[in-house]
Amino acid sequence: MGDSITKHEENQEEKISWFCGSSTVTGHDSFCPANNYISSYPNDATGLGNHYVWQRPHTEDIKSLMEKEAEEWEKGQEGKKYSEGKAPMGILLKQFRLALEAVAMRSKKGHEKYKETDQDWMNFKRVPDAIEQYTDGTARHLAYIGDDETELGHEAATAWNALARLQLILEKQNG
Repeated sequence: MGDSITKHEENQEEKISWFCGSSTVTGHDSFCPANNYISSYPNDATGLGNHYVWQRPHTEDIKSLMEKEAEEWEKGQEGKKYSEGKAPMGILLKQFRLALEAVAMRSKKGHEKYKETDQDWMNFKRVPDAIEQYTDGTARHLAYIGDDETELGHEAATAWNALARLQLILEKQNG
């Protein structure tokens, strides 16, 4: 959608579409949107020249036009989403809500523990030999090794380490 320019020439007015960067209006030497005008030199054999006044549309007019166009387009339209063959991610929340909440809390605990290097929550990807580290972490927590955890804490840590390991393996595999 372009703005419009009113072309004043020989006491006649006609609307000309203005698209930024286009050459719809030729012969002009200066364009000043802040002052709402375009001035031009003569561009024809008569030397009479043209004067163009740029009219900035009001924000309300643009919003109104966009809303009308959206309403017209939506009439009779049915949305589409191609999900065949894709993983049903929402099912995990239904099946494992409590387990995922525990793993998320474990993730938060690790984020707080390593906050200097985990501002983006992706520290686990920057750990040297990460796949090996998370393999070992999964095994340690599975065997309940470490006195600083409850049994449930070890279970959540086992799952978190296994997810981190799987994520890294999949990313490496997918390039």
